[in-house]
Amino acid sequence: MIQDEPIHFTRESPSRFDSMVRENEVLSAALARAQLRCTRVINQKVAEIGRLNTALLKSRALLAGKDATISALLGELARLQALVTELEGQSSV
Repeated sequence: MIQDEPIHFTRESPSRFDSMVRENEVLSAALARAQLRCTRVINQKVAEIGRLNTALLKSRALLAGKDATISALLGELARLQALVTELEGQSSV
């Protein structure tokens, strides 16, 4: 690359300077394209993270609902088991 070479500009080498200017323009354009791609990817990842966080919150809410249902059913089972034990005791009397 031209920029890696020592810089010695003289009045006799305007084409060398013009070459460096063109190379700088090409590299600047390539950098701008790379930055746009990175910005696009970052925006996509931010949107994906938002969707995943929403899904996580919904899953946690569903899990909490299921936990509450299980807890209620376990309580009902314990109540019914106690009732069965009580009824068995009454029938044997």
